[in-house]
Amino acid sequence: MSGDSPKLSGQFLNGCYCRQLFELMSIGICITDFDGTIRFMNAAFGNGFNIHIESVVGRNICEFFPNSALLGVMRSGIPDRRVEFEYEGVKAFISRFPIYDEGIVVGGLIELYSRNVEELKRLLQHIHGLQQKVTFYKKKTQSLLGTEYTFDKMIGNSRPMQLLQQQAKRFARGREPILITGESGTGKELVAHAIHAFSSRAEEVFVRVNCAAIPAELIESELFGYEAGAFTGAKQSGRIGKFELADGGTIFLDEIGEMPLAMQAKLLRVLEHGEIQKIGRNETVFSDFRLLTATNRNLSEMVAQGRFRADLYHRLDILRLEIPPLRERTADLPALTAHLLGQVDQSAFQQGITIDGSVFEILRQYGWPGNIRELKNVLTFALYSLDTGGTVISARHLPPNVIEKSIASSKTKETTLHDTQMWTIREAITAALTRNKGNKSKAAHELGISRTALYKRLKKMSL
Repeated sequence: MSGDSPKLSGQFLNGCYCRQLFELMSIGICITDFDGTIRFMNAAFGNGFNIHIESVVGRNICEFFPNSALLGVMRSGIPDRRVEFEYEGVKAFISRFPIYDEGIVVGGLIELYSRNVEELKRLLQHIHGLQQKVTFYKKKTQSLLGTEYTFDKMIGNSRPMQLLQQQAKRFARGREPILITGESGTGKELVAHAIHAFSSRAEEVFVRVNCAAIPAELIESELFGYEAGAFTGAKQSGRIGKFELADGGTIFLDEIGEMPLAMQAKLLRVLEHGEIQKIGRNETVFSDFRLLTATNRNLSEMVAQGRFRADLYHRLDILRLEIPPLRERTADLPALTAHLLGQVDQSAFQQGITIDGSVFEILRQYGWPGNIRELKNVLTFALYSLDTGGTVISARHLPPNVIEKSIASSKTKETTLHDTQMWTIREAITAALTRNKGNKSKAAHELGISRTALYKRLKKMSL
């Protein structure tokens, strides 16, 4: 090399903190000038290749490693990372890097990772295997979501369901939180899955959390995670929280109305900044997630009662999706019953189970407080009530309470219809008499009925 080749600045190595840091590292470090003169070698590097480090400083690296590739790295300025290397029977993985000073290469650095190459190879193979498993299960999960929880697989083509799907697909395009409301058993979670599957995040993870199923004292660690040893009983490895796990994907908080007030304040901070504060950790963690929430509660009433934070409610209630109850989509009953019967294990029954047409009239009159979940229970009861060898479900196979409430509902509707008709007739007669200044003959003529019929109506209505 020429005598005027670039040299490392003395400040790079002479600082005591820099040297101490290199010596404490388990990775082997060797640093040279641009011409290959060794300026520093830590104990880990010397031990790795059985070199006495006291005698190497000031000597050229080629004395130990003939035709060292570090010289070529310094000339090209291109690092050489994680290559297998052997020196006097010792195998290792090393990396070579150029060292820059004000844009000029002034030296080189070699990192020695391990003497046990075979162990490193096994470790890398194990990591690669784990990565493949993660990829496999992620694809498998997404495949299951794609076949069962998409809009195409939702049962029912009634007008309320058509409107629901149209609005949900529009909402799926955005990033804002979606609040899914509806009675218990209407299928809020299935709609959340379908929104995720229709969104641009469909290939990423979908994380579901039931806020009502987690004890209040554990919900923070469940949602935000914790560092190792953060509290008594914490796992030594720490725990990743659900929000961090949902990075790049969607997180669905079911039963959001059950979340404790103290946790609502922390959730609000996460929504506003996208930053997560893990228990036992000072630094925050960023997560890019789409939030879906669901509840069968009236959150606005809970806000008025002081049981739900108003600021969080207004942060969640941006895109609201109301799931129609079953009683408002009775046109979907035939399709729903066929689908739900297919979900019941029919191995103990005859093949080709059908439903008598009279059953649907009863099902339409019933109020369905438990919605689709209750419909499945009713069909299961009917299936197990069939006579041995029977294949047709009729009214007598339905639960008695469903039949009774259906009949009561039918009578109520008939009474209501009759009352509406009587009120309409009363209003028409009163208006006709007023216009004709009490003249019954003229009023009867205007109404298109006889004078006798008008008198009978007046008497019946006590007019």
